Amino acid sequence: MIDGYTVLINCSNVMLGKVIVLSKFKNRKHLKLIVFISVFVVLAISLTGIWLVLKNKDAANNHPVVMAHRGYFVNAVENTLGSLEAAAVFKPDYVELDVVESADGELFVIHDNNLKRIALIDKNIREMSTDEIKAVVLKQNGQESHISTLSEFVDKAIELNQNLNVEIKIYGNESADYVGNIVSLLQAKQVDKKYLIQSLDWDTVLKVNELAPEISAGFIAMKKDFDINNAGIDFISIPAYDVAKDLLSHADVTNKPIYVWTIDAEEEIETVFSEGASGVITNKCNDAVKIRDTLEKTGLIL
Repeated sequence: MIDGYTVLINCSNVMLGKVIVLSKFKNRKHLKLIVFISVFVVLAISLTGIWLVLKNKDAANNHPVVMAHRGYFVNAVENTLGSLEAAAVFKPDYVELDVVESADGELFVIHDNNLKRIALIDKNIREMSTDEIKAVVLKQNGQESHISTLSEFVDKAIELNQNLNVEIKIYGNESADYVGNIVSLLQAKQVDKKYLIQSLDWDTVLKVNELAPEISAGFIAMKKDFDINNAGIDFISIPAYDVAKDLLSHADVTNKPIYVWTIDAEEEIETVFSEGASGVITNKCNDAVKIRDTLEKTGLIL
């Protein structure tokens, strides 16, 4: 016989069981909902992070650069440690310099082979020894200085945290190791992945790319008839005339950076940036940096 008390207990147990089942069911629903929300949040955060990284990467790739042509030599001598230090104050992306080989194979930072313009001496670097070159006094803008070796110049640039664009000059009869010695020096000082190398000589650019693919090597194009998409060149430097204008108006034919030189007037700097140049090589790096930064802030260049 089942009494009322027993029935009451059984009913209670049944009700309790229903509550437990319902509770578990609800907890599972809540758990699934929590897991879903968590996964969604994590996914959203991850996608946002990826988007920001890609955006910053694109911004960095599109960031127009300023290169200080032979440093900044308003109150210094071009291509010297003094012009390098003066340029570094304005924080250009690169300081452009020129390298010439001496008769005994040393690498010197100077633009001209002949010293008449910058030292009033009718002698050629290519025909002088290291000791003779080191004794030369350069004179420009009321300043005096000496010719630095590439090694000395790079050491100072490293100290200043200033990247360089090394132009390899070819004046004839350079040693077979000339280009290789420049590449080896940059590699030894561990700046090969940070610096640029450029040259007017097509074979020299291809040689740099062959010896050190990690170095960004560019061709200085004086004419229109060159293979812009040749795999051996990583960027193009072009003078400020019709070659530059034509190339910029058809920049879609190549994905290589296009740098224009030598642009000094503020209006021209702004125009070149606005037309899509990857950067300018200028004697007025102080002005160019300000113009570039202003255009970026106002959204006129991306």
